Amino acid sequence: MRQQSKNRCLGIIPPSWVTWFLQDQEGSLLMAALAFALHVLGAVIWVAGLHVHLMQAIGWIMIALFAWLFQRPWLAFKRAVDAQDWPSAGTSLDRIRQIISINLPLGLIVVLIGASGRFWG
Repeated sequence: MRQQSKNRCLGIIPPSWVTWFLQDQEGSLLMAALAFALHVLGAVIWVAGLHVHLMQAIGWIMIALFAWLFQRPWLAFKRAVDAQDWPSAGTSLDRIRQIISINLPLGLIVVLIGASGRFWG
């Protein structure tokens, strides 16, 4: 029986990314499915209303912010806590708070657009 290397998954993607994507990014999977339906199938893109496109665009921005948060401030925070460097951990935590303070209103805007979108005309 052939055994795969622990450093490879699906040929090029590290296993940690696959696990992180599948466990913590249900929204990303939903957005990817919606993007497939809207852009790859072609005909559906003309049927979807403006509110759907706005929600998808804001959703991709939110995903990008979260991915950046995970790659930079969160990992820096984790390393600082492991090293017990509390001032650096506080700086990273402040950056995380700033990103979340952007992401939360975007999420609320998506909810408002989704709830009111059918009344747009």
